[in-house]
Amino acid sequence: MEGHIRPARNPNMVDDYFVAPSCLRRYHHGPLAPYIDGLTMFLHDRGYKRSSVRLVLCLVSRFNSYAAGAGVREANEIDEALVSRFLRRLLAEGRFRDAPRAMKHMLEYLRRSGVVGTVSINNGAGAELGAELLKRYDQHLDAVRGLPVSTRQDYCRGARRLLRWLQKRREARSLGGLRGSDIVAFITDLAAAYPSGSWRNRLTSQTRLFLRFLRWEGTLDVDLDRVVPKVPHWRLASIPRHLRWDHVRALIRSIDVSTPCGLRDKVVLLLIAVLGMRGQEVRTLRLSDIAWRSAEIHLPQTKSCRARVLPLPHVVGTALAKYILHGRPRVNAPQVILRHDAPLGPLSSPSAVGRIVTRSLRRAKITPPARPGTQLLRHSLATRLVNRGVPIKQIADLLGHRSIDTTAIYSKVDLNRLAAVALPFPRRAAR
Repeated sequence: MEGHIRPARNPNMVDDYFVAPSCLRRYHHGPLAPYIDGLTMFLHDRGYKRSSVRLVLCLVSRFNSYAAGAGVREANEIDEALVSRFLRRLLAEGRFRDAPRAMKHMLEYLRRSGVVGTVSINNGAGAELGAELLKRYDQHLDAVRGLPVSTRQDYCRGARRLLRWLQKRREARSLGGLRGSDIVAFITDLAAAYPSGSWRNRLTSQTRLFLRFLRWEGTLDVDLDRVVPKVPHWRLASIPRHLRWDHVRALIRSIDVSTPCGLRDKVVLLLIAVLGMRGQEVRTLRLSDIAWRSAEIHLPQTKSCRARVLPLPHVVGTALAKYILHGRPRVNAPQVILRHDAPLGPLSSPSAVGRIVTRSLRRAKITPPARPGTQLLRHSLATRLVNRGVPIKQIADLLGHRSIDTTAIYSKVDLNRLAAVALPFPRRAAR
């Protein structure tokens, strides 16, 4: 469900933002006239400030006049070419840098209202590079590879990174003319910029899969994925970095639950630190996924490509109930965790949950032993469970690992069992 557009409580909602008759007349004529009040309510319900709503309406009014001058009589005649011409005209004059954002709001409202279909914005500067190709790639990852949304987004970011590099470094050649030397130069440039072993391994995997797609689609005539160098990276060679459990408790206690954002942040930390949920799972958790009577959380197919059921402990359930009843914004969205700043609604960025964890650590003045984020709390939970003697299989099921080998790395931090098998330190013989 994308979100239902509620009818405006005030039939002339725009009158609450403008009073000059000459200004109001512009909103009641042209192809967008029947939708101006609904758009105003749409922006108001999403939590935008009065000044932001006025700015969007002013730019929409200009587009309304422009569309009428171009011979558009009905809003359903608005297409990508018309919006792009309007934006290029404004940006060429060096005015109204917020125009692309205002057009996105307008098009989103018209799309949700069923007036127009999906219309992308191409202003020549901020256009989506290879949008159609990336769309086909995403469909391929979904239909052929069966990958979840979060993994597909990650691979598409890798493909976009390659396309941008090729646009900057090569002449205007098609992808069909791609050579092995281009791929080697791309990997070399980015691997040198980011020396992390995990980053290099991710870079090569993303590039290799995208090249295989281009070969599968027929864009390439040769298997260029074979020229992608293999970067040595032993994933299980290091010890998982984690927080001590007393630090995790201090982190959760440090949250100020007197504010709606604080209630939300506490829920986010508890879902990760107590239940081991991934950031993507927290971000996409729906109200219907919570079975209150049976005290369970039902997670659909996620990164592990299988659904799983998690218990709902009292501490997590209490925090969830308080947030839903007293902190969650009153918007028509199925997700539990929402934005509290405009635009109100679901968390759109894949890194949004990780940023909540990072901010909470900073406020609690806790210095993390590794990169802060959701993985740090998941490592902390797994380490605590291992040291309490919980079987590795149960930990793998809780964390949603598809292979138990992934969870086996935590055996390195099982201090109790490691101490039992440790050999005595050889002492120097007395003379």
